[in-house]
Parts: sequence; C-alpha cells; structure tokens
Amino acid sequence: MSFPKAGTFGLVITPTITVSASPDYSSGDSMGGKITLTNVARVTGGLSKLQTITVIDRANQKPAGTLLFFGADPAAATITDNAAFAISTDVLKVVASHAIAAADYVTIDSIAFLCYGNINKLVQPVATSLYAAFVVTTASNMAATTDLQIAFGFEYIN
Repeated sequence: MSFPKAGTFGLVITPTITVSASPDYSSGDSMGGKITLTNVARVTGGLSKLQTITVIDRANQKPAGTLLFFGADPAAATITDNAAFAISTDVLKVVASHAIAAADYVTIDSIAFLCYGNINKLVQPVATSLYAAFVVTTASNMAATTDLQIAFGFEYIN
C-alpha cells in the first residue's frame, strides 16, 4: 500500500458499522460497537490530524453523543453494540473525543446527514490504527443493521 506524503490529506476511512434494529438504544449505550480505523498514521506511532467526520443516518434518528478515539486497542473496555459503554482501565488510551449534536444533522429525503470539518485534532496511535466508540446520549431506534455510516478524514503529519 502506498501512502501520500506527510502534510498532504491522507485518507478518508469509512469502516463498516453494524447497528441493532432492536431493541432501542439507551443513553450511555455504544452504537456500533468498537470501530477500528486502520492506517490512520503513515508509520507506527506517527502523528495524524482528524479533519472531518461525516455521519449518515438512514433511519433519521439523529443520534447524539460522543465519539471517543483510542490510541491503542481498548481491550479492557466494554464497547459492545447496544450495550452500556464501560471504559474500565482503558481511560488512558483516549487520545481525542468529539461531540455529536442532534441539532447538527440535516434531513434530506428522510435521511439524516451530519458533516463536521476543520476539526484539527492531533492523534497519535501506538501503531498505525485508532479505535473509536460512539457513546450515545439519546434514545434511538434504528430500522436496519446498516442504518449508520461514519466517515473519518485524516491528514498525515509525519
């Protein structure tokens, strides 16, 4: 795999996220389980910058919450889809967070869209991948397991 040079826009990562159509999500649940963001850094321990987040919600539920980003695999945390999120001893692995507000979504043709740009958060994974968790603060009822898509845009720093 060939990577762009440092200082250029690196990549947009759109991992497959599987959500539950039933039961409803409750405040404090993880939506989509643990999300793996591969090749966020060009090299092991490399520095990157989170620039964009785009959310597509096909169920038009507009889930609000917080995206937590981990620099190493949060193996001790409980990040199971549609279950209460528990960070356990992995709290020191958090390298960034970003709030997702229900009011930031727009609805077009019964689909909710949200786009954040110019985030400019530096992240440094232990290896080359980050891990994420979307912890919701609103109840949501997704209609299908493919209703949520999140794309993450990163810029390589070194």
